[in-house]
Amino acid sequence: MGKLDGKVALITGSGRGMGKSHALLMAKEGASVIVQDIDAALVEEAAAEVRKTGAKVHTIVCDVSDADAYPKAIAAADKAMGGHIDILVNNAGIDTPGTIEEITTEAWQRMFDIHVKGAFLGAKAVVPGMKARRQGKIVNVSSIWGMVGHSSHSHYCGAKAALLGLTKAWAKELAPFNVMVNAIAPGLVTTEMVL
Repeated sequence: MGKLDGKVALITGSGRGMGKSHALLMAKEGASVIVQDIDAALVEEAAAEVRKTGAKVHTIVCDVSDADAYPKAIAAADKAMGGHIDILVNNAGIDTPGTIEEITTEAWQRMFDIHVKGAFLGAKAVVPGMKARRQGKIVNVSSIWGMVGHSSHSHYCGAKAALLGLTKAWAKELAPFNVMVNAIAPGLVTTEMVL
């Protein structure tokens, strides 16, 4: 018996790094897992590892900031997994260094598209079902840098701070429906993204 028996968890950016670790841990605790990433090869590798735990797996290969493709992919995954995504982990992220002068407007937009817009689109897709069932969990993966800042990477710090604001607002909005919203804010984690 696992803590997540019977639950379905969607973990974004779970092709590698922290996201894959989250997916494997949830699978080991009994959850069925939806592995999402923008890289098809990483998705298949991670899904194969998750399947070895005995968990049911569905995969999504798309950009979390794609307002057309991503919600459709979530709807298809929801249907394939029995019509109930119980847990959403908004983990997908990118990081590029840069001072104020070095950060382009395109890099700024991309940072917020992945971290903030992606989390919003994911929540928007799963919340109606969670509210209808009066249960659900959303976890936004922020960062210590979203709280204390950094001498560079201001666009990353800003996006992670925005996730904290979303978390606080969504927690209040969804509490009456028994949907819990939390954030984690890890420090530096040695994953492929930072190597």
